[in-house]
This record gives sequence, C-alpha cells and structure tokens, in this order.
Amino acid sequence: ESGDTNCDTTATEIQPDAAVSRNGPRIKTEGDLRRNQAMIHRNYSDRVLLARQASNGMMKLGGGNTTMNLYPSVKNTNHPRFRDIGERKATAYCCMWQPTGPQFAGQPSGAVRQVYHDEEPFSLFMKRCVSKNQVLGWEYCGEYKYSPLLEMFDSALNMNDSDKAKTLQDIKISLKSRDGHWHEEITYWREVFSQALEEDDSPAAPQWMVERRKPNTNQERSEHASLAARCRALAFTNDMSKEALATLLVELDEFYPLKVVTFVKYDETIYNYVKAGETTRNAECKSRRKYGGLCA
Repeated sequence: ESGDTNCDTTATEIQPDAAVSRNGPRIKTEGDLRRNQAMIHRNYSDRVLLARQASNGMMKLGGGNTTMNLYPSVKNTNHPRFRDIGERKATAYCCMWQPTGPQFAGQPSGAVRQVYHDEEPFSLFMKRCVSKNQVLGWEYCGEYKYSPLLEMFDSALNMNDSDKAKTLQDIKISLKSRDGHWHEEITYWREVFSQALEEDDSPAAPQWMVERRKPNTNQERSEHASLAARCRALAFTNDMSKEALATLLVELDEFYPLKVVTFVKYDETIYNYVKAGETTRNAECKSRRKYGGLCA
C-alpha cells in the first residue's frame, strides 16, 4: 500500500507567487500590511500634536512635567481631572527611550520598556521628535492594554553611547525633581541588585565588563554572566548614590525590557480633553509663533 489516504474535502492549492488563490482565502502580502498601516494612520492624521507642559493640555491629566505616569499625587484628591474624566490612567513615553512604541495613533501593537497599569487599558502618549534635540510634540495614540504573555529584553550592547548618555541625562533631570519618577525606579533597581548579590556569589564577570571595554563578537555571543556577576563587574554597592546607580543601570540588559501593548480604541473624550494644549511647533519643527504654519 502506498499509504495515501482519501479525503472528502479538497485542499486549496496556493501558488507561491500569488497573493490570492483561485478558490482559497486571500493571503496578506507585505504590500497589504503597508496599506493597512497607512489606512489606520489616516484615521487620526488630522489630530494635533501636544505640548508636554501645557496647563490646558496634557498637564490636566495630573503628574509633574517630567513624569511618565500622568496621574495626580495621592495628596491631590480634589484634582479637576477626577470630575472631568474620572480615574482614567495615562502614560507618556519618549520616542528616544521607547523606539518600538506605537509609531502612529491606532497602531495595532507596540513594545515599551515600562508599563504602570497592568490590568486595565490606559491612554498612551508618545513624544515625536525630528532628532534628539528637536521635539515636534506629543501624540495621543489611543487606549492600549498590556499583554503580559509577550515580553522580551533588548541588549544594552545594542544601545549606542549617545543614546545611553541621553537616557542618563534624562534620569538625572528626573532625580533633581522632587516628584521625578526616577526616585522610585532607582529604589526598585537597588533592591533588585541587592537581592541578586545575596542569592548569587558568582565572581565579577564577564571580563570585558570588568575592564570597561567593548566585547568582541565572540565574547558578545558566548559570555553570558548572571546579573549578580555583572553587578560586581560594574562595582555596584548598596549605598552608591542614585546618580552612580543610574550610570551602572544603563549598561545592563535588564534595563531594556520590552513589554507588548495592544490597541484597544481611540477615545475621543481623552483627545478632546487635552487637544487645546497644542505643541508650539509646526510640521517643519519650527516655532509657530515666529514662523507661522499649522500645528504639527
């Protein structure tokens, strides 16, 4: 016997160079995906970008002008936003820190390094830049929800020195503010590193990290030290200053987690609540007051 079996249903043959089979379902090509993205982008392309510190815009959501978590402090129970939109959560992400975040409003999914709201959808804002020192404004991308089953880490070695320096600068600016969110973050990482050292007595490694130099390709691929070993290689101590710990932190892979968020809906209520606080830049990233032009 040949081992062939008869089947009552007819299989649909799909041509390798065809996007549509004669009788079967359509197969999405890369071109289709690009067109779908363009269609989603057009849905909200007429929305204005926002100024981060506008009192009639994003600042109405609460939080300081350097915080990611846009929510009033515990003491501010009479904040107007509770009357206007309730206890809705919101997060502001910088595109320099979150390069895999949503690239446009309504993007089906994205990946960010920090999620403050694990169980409920939250309003997601992304900072849009022309370059590191040229900010167009902030975009309301919609309501997103964290997908806990999908999580990854990036490598600190993939981050160039200038990006690390900018990240470190932003952390230090946050630490200078009494309400800066990095006070809490540094406390968290100090506890993580201290616990790692208590549970693992591995010696300092890898050697290239101890010697403060870049690894060669072989070392990068083959040398995988534990967190405790890498903390020792970078001379972590539990009593080091917040600024010193931040300098250590940007050299560790654990600092670059990627958490997947998925689009839920575009909430016009949120957009209308903050849209008056427009960015001061036009589409060419020039001052609207000086050069005119429509809001970016």
